[in-house]
Amino acid sequence: MELMWNDLDVSRVMGSTVSQALVEGSIPMPEGRSAASVLDSTGQVEVTEAEVQEGKVALGGRVSISLVLQGADGVFAFSSSANFRHSVAVEGAKSGMRANANAQLQSLDVTPANNALSMNAMVDIACRVDSPAQLKVLRGIRGVEDLEMKEMPLSVSKKREVADENVRLREEIAAPNVDSVLSAKATAQVKEINTNGVNANVEGMLNVSALCSNKDGTLSQMVQSFPFSQAVETDASGRVLSGTAKVAAVNVRSIGEDFGILAVDAMLGIELFEKQTANYVLPLDAYSPMLPFHCTHEHARLLSYAGSVNARHLMSETVNVPEGMVEMHRVVYCSARPVVTGSAVNGGKLSVEGLLFCRVVYESDGGTLYAFTEDLPFLADLPVSASDDAEAQVEADCILSQANGAGKSVSLTFSLHFNAELYELSDANVVTGIAEAEAPNVPSGIIVYFAGAGETLFDVAKRFNVGRAKLLELNPACGETLGEGQKLVMLL
Repeated sequence: MELMWNDLDVSRVMGSTVSQALVEGSIPMPEGRSAASVLDSTGQVEVTEAEVQEGKVALGGRVSISLVLQGADGVFAFSSSANFRHSVAVEGAKSGMRANANAQLQSLDVTPANNALSMNAMVDIACRVDSPAQLKVLRGIRGVEDLEMKEMPLSVSKKREVADENVRLREEIAAPNVDSVLSAKATAQVKEINTNGVNANVEGMLNVSALCSNKDGTLSQMVQSFPFSQAVETDASGRVLSGTAKVAAVNVRSIGEDFGILAVDAMLGIELFEKQTANYVLPLDAYSPMLPFHCTHEHARLLSYAGSVNARHLMSETVNVPEGMVEMHRVVYCSARPVVTGSAVNGGKLSVEGLLFCRVVYESDGGTLYAFTEDLPFLADLPVSASDDAEAQVEADCILSQANGAGKSVSLTFSLHFNAELYELSDANVVTGIAEAEAPNVPSGIIVYFAGAGETLFDVAKRFNVGRAKLLELNPACGETLGEGQKLVMLL
């Protein structure tokens, strides 16, 4: 007797959890500067390393912060960052496994403190641990002619990167009277991917927002979107299905007030992916009427990539100046940071809900700057083709489209952009070995049996230690799937 094996190249989820990390510290001020107040603070978080250890995942990351401050000599802006380390307990985690960690900035608070800034940030972290080892399952037993096996077909997909390219984009924005740019941010989205042999043409959109000043110090916000088209070389074996474009760096500068033009220089990182699918047969149980043994099983939670979706969602709201603050003469600047609080796939759509933390900077009739924060809930439905039990990992970014207001209210329009990866999970108890057993004690004679709910022909044959072929001889109308209460006659 010789055991035969199959090694399945599948991703197995060994454990998952969510956690929060507190990141706090002091941000040094630029030399020669001091801050009377923080007009705006926005940020993003990135996980830079994730090492799986016994029972936990050790994470490292960075919180990047963009600040707009009111100083004694006017408004100024600068960027800073803070590194953090955090440990997440994950049951089942072992050294050598892989960690998939996603983080988002849940809250950010920056306040002046002496000659520096005090920063307090809360980071939400979702962590999943996968096993990179192949799943070894029983394929058969050589020398056992009457072996019966119960099997299940399985189709699993993996996400494979086929391109990773940095692209430089240069654009211009008409900006009459703008003398300088205090700060700028940009986001990018992939809208369409067309493949042609080894090349893919990526169509997308670059969105730029800049806080500007003219010569007399008057502040204004410039918002502009630019379409882009970029040819990217790939090593795809099939069709490129999805892609992301992320802004690695952006520089916006004024060519001069006399020219009325802002020059935009952005570096994009474009990644393209394909979906690779493999088909397997999973052994769920086995027995032999002539050779008594029992199977050893392993519970496997299998992960299958179900695709990606990039989508845009417009959101318009009217918000009021908080009670007790002076009325608004004009809107100067507005930022928004989205936080996804939940997502679910149902009925061919991915529903994403969250909060948009919006900061409005405005000028009073006397020219004094004021700022307030408004938390705006959002709910977006994105079309997907995944099953209803699929899980989603959703990233979101946002850029202002329009802000108009005076008096006690302001009308805001935002463009929310979502990038979601969908995964389907399946559970199975697979056969990973056999062990000796005593011969089963089964009745003899003519047996009439009525199938229970969910029983199969294999289940009944194993219960009475007979081959399926023998059962079918006496019950030719039976199939592998039995109905509840279906009668079977056996001669044992």
